[in-house]
Amino acid sequence: MGGDDGVFLGIERPDWALAQPPPARASVYSVTGDNVSAAAGRVSFVLGLQGPCSSVDTACSSALVALHGGAHASRAGESTAALALAVSLKLVPHGTLGAASAGMLSLDGRCKTLDARANGYARSEAVGALVLLPQRGEAHAA
Repeated sequence: MGGDDGVFLGIERPDWALAQPPPARASVYSVTGDNVSAAAGRVSFVLGLQGPCSSVDTACSSALVALHGGAHASRAGESTAALALAVSLKLVPHGTLGAASAGMLSLDGRCKTLDARANGYARSEAVGALVLLPQRGEAHAA
């Protein structure tokens, strides 16, 4: 509680709000509950952390960008440690149906990035977290 540890969250557009019935969408919690920009602040608040925090949505690279931000903050002395998180949940079918109708999805459900056999992409979901600590002997900027 009260530490200067940072929270760096990679998060795609939230399907949560679309999955809620209309009465729930009007609650006090839904006002910021579906905003990507508020997600890292909520995690910081719950954990009692007062270091830097940011939410980033860069589609498929959100986790990597959050990890980069956390590593930078930890190395630069902006935070004692950094929590790098990522979440991508597919709770409603809208995105998958749109990608399928545009012919963007892989017919065999496999991504083959930079391969001549590539035939589209596969939508997936995941959640992950890492605690990033500065390397021993690494100096922090004052």
